[in-house]
Formats: sequence, structure tokens, C-alpha cells
Amino acid sequence: MLDVNVSNYQEQGGARTVIGGSLDVASGGEIDLESGSTLKIAGTTVTVTATQLNRANVTTAGVVEASKVVVAGASKDLDHLRIDELMVGAVTITASGTQINRVGVTTVGVVEASKVLVAGASKNLDTLDLADLLIDSVTITASAAQLNRTGVTTVGVVEASKVVVVDANKKIDTIDITTPLIGGTTITASAAQLNRTAVTTAGTVEASKVLVVGASKDLDDLRVDTLRLGATTITASADQINRTAVTTIGVVEASKVVVVDASKKVDVLDITTPLIGGTTVTATAAQLNRAAVTTVGVVEASKAVIAGASKDVDVLRIETLLLGATTVTVTGAIVNNLIRGTSSALAVNGGQIAFTGSTPINTGLSVVNGFAATQVSTPSVTNGMYVTAIPGSTAGYIEVLSWRPTAANNVEPVAGAASVTASWLAFGPA
Repeated sequence: MLDVNVSNYQEQGGARTVIGGSLDVASGGEIDLESGSTLKIAGTTVTVTATQLNRANVTTAGVVEASKVVVAGASKDLDHLRIDELMVGAVTITASGTQINRVGVTTVGVVEASKVLVAGASKNLDTLDLADLLIDSVTITASAAQLNRTGVTTVGVVEASKVVVVDANKKIDTIDITTPLIGGTTITASAAQLNRTAVTTAGTVEASKVLVVGASKDLDDLRVDTLRLGATTITASADQINRTAVTTIGVVEASKVVVVDASKKVDVLDITTPLIGGTTVTATAAQLNRAAVTTVGVVEASKAVIAGASKDVDVLRIETLLLGATTVTVTGAIVNNLIRGTSSALAVNGGQIAFTGSTPINTGLSVVNGFAATQVSTPSVTNGMYVTAIPGSTAGYIEVLSWRPTAANNVEPVAGAASVTASWLAFGPA
């Protein structure tokens, strides 16, 4: 029967005892877990053996004992611990105990014999004697005295027997150089001469100073007694040179030089006596304006006639046409009849030919607009008395025929029976 009014009790049947209060084992008593039994803490089985648990029973914390767990003392230290193999992470520490002991320096920042170097709080050491100093595998051959020359007191201030160290502005206070060089070349100018380059404001001319142009490559004012370009002296006065200072190029100004614009033009220029090649131009402006045609090759009223690129004009009406000193009296209609309506340029070809009876002649023209032939050899009743010409059967050809009378008492013409010579002339498009 279960008594529910007590803290410690045994369940009915005696298979389980519940400790609701405390369980005290008196002096000399023991709790023995027989083989096959299980010890649990918070439901988890404790698998270590009693022997293994007994290893936690050290005599003195901080003192390492054989076959006991290591328990640090109150200062989290141990008296002595021998480790056959020490690892940090997964890396084995191969250094010996002696080598590891070298990190045990007495005072950081103080170099000790046979100890590692441990910098102080200011990342410095007191004294370090190096037999050889290397930087990036390169041996530093300078002596300590030479290296000490870099120990300047104040950067930017030159010190005797010290290296020159510029300040944050890349400047130094004063340096006296016996023989200055730039790029291997000795500077022979004196300090006074070099000081002439120290102008107050660039672009402002100062007495006894070099000329330094401003950001716009100009100077405020410069007086030059003799100005030269190359080896030639400029004799023009300042007023004359100032005449080149025009306000707007392409715009003519009074008392200024004429400067054409980008199109090589000026707006208006009034010339009292214009000359071309030393010859005075006597034509008036109105007459010269007649050359300003709108389109070359197109005839305009009251304008000069200017042929086009093909040396032609569109239409030109001529009241009186002269060839040489002779007036051409034929009308336009007659000329049109001569060229038979063709607009091509006309050519005239001709020559002499010896033939018997008749012969075709290649005039060298594409079309024959007109032709003529005449006998130049002595007329003969047997050979021929005269010649005529007719159009040829092929374009550009004419046919010349020789004629003689049938008999002495019969003037009926028949073809000449012997060779005669004739001159011919033809015109038409080439």
C-alpha cells in the first residue's frame, strides 16, 4: 500500500523507490551498483566506470598526479605537466620545451639572450645588436652610424650629418648646396638669379623677376624697348600694332587692319582706288556687281555672261553678230536650216580625192548636213568635164561622181572614163 504523505517512499510491489526528500548514507555505509545495473543523471546513463570516476579524486588542485585528471589551481595554473605531443588546432607543435621556453621573457620590450623578441606596449625594443640586417632578402650594408643619419629630430628641418626628410608639404626649411645638379647637369645660376623665378603672382610682371604667364598664358603689362621676331626688329609702334586688335573678325573697323572671317570674307569695305596687279580698277561698283550671277551658264539680264562647266550658256540673244569685223547677216532661221534642227556642235571636214567615174567618201561626220564638190583637174571630153556629189548610202558618207559628154556633138552626160581629181567639203555633227 502506497503512503502518499511521505517524501521518500517505495512503490507498491517494491520495484521502485522514490526519493522526494534526501537520501543520506551514514559513515561506513556504501551504495553498490552491481554488475549490469545502470547509473543515470537526468535520464542519461553514466557510462564511465568507477575507476574512471576515481581519477577525478585529486589530492591537491593545481598539482598534477599520475593517473588523475588535471585540475588547475585557484590561479588556473598547474605545477608541472609533461606532454608527449602538443597540438594547436590540428597542427602539431614540433618545438621542444627548451624552444618554447624562449618565449618566457622577463620584461616585454627588453631584449634578453636566448629569448624571443617581444616588443613593448609602444612596439619597441630597448637594444638589438644584429650581425646582418636584411629587408626583402637584401642585406643592408649601411653601418649603424649611417643608418642613424635617418633619425632626424623634425621632418622638414635640415640637420647637419642627417638625411634630408621633407615635411608633409614636401618641403624643407633651408639647404645649402655647393654644386646643384638637375639630370646630371650642373646648375651654374647663382642663388640670386634663381630667386628671380619667385614671382608673387603668375601673369603679373615684376621688376627683376622672370616673366611667368598666367593660367590664360597672358601677362598684365610688359614694356619692350626693342621687339624682334626671329632676327627681325619690329619697327611698328604700339599704336600701329594695336590696329590688329579688331573686335570681330570679318567686320571692318575704322583705324583697324582688315581681318577676314573663317569664310575669308569681310562685311563691308569701301576702297577709294582699287588696284589689281598694280592696275587701277576703273569699273564702278555697279559694273563690278554685274559679275555676280546667280547660276553660271544661265544668262541673266544686266549681268555678265559666264559660261557653265561645259563652257556653254543656256540662251543668248544677239542683236548683231560679227565674225572678225564682218557682220553676220543670216537670220536664226537660216542657221537652223543649215544645222537641220540638230543641237549638236557642228564640224566641217573636206579634202581632195582622185577617182574614176564615182567614189564614196567617208566624211568623218556622224551626220552630213551639207556638202559640195568641185573638179580641180583639167576638164576633158574623154576624162571628165565636171563633178557632182550626192548623199551616201551610209550615214556620214557622200558620193562624188565625174561626168563627161556622150560625144563631141552630144552633150548628154555619162560617167567619166578616166581619173579626175576633185575637192570636197561637208559639215554636220562630228
